[in-house]
Amino acid sequence: MLKTRIITAVVLLAVLLPVLFFNYFPAFALV
Repeated sequence: MLKTRIITAVVLLAVLLPVLFFNYFPAFALV
């Protein structure tokens, strides 16, 4: 059960981090 949660967390991070990065990158580029 713990392994499942870890795998889920890793998958969520792998999906969310690029999305957040590409959303905020233009803002940082302007600064």
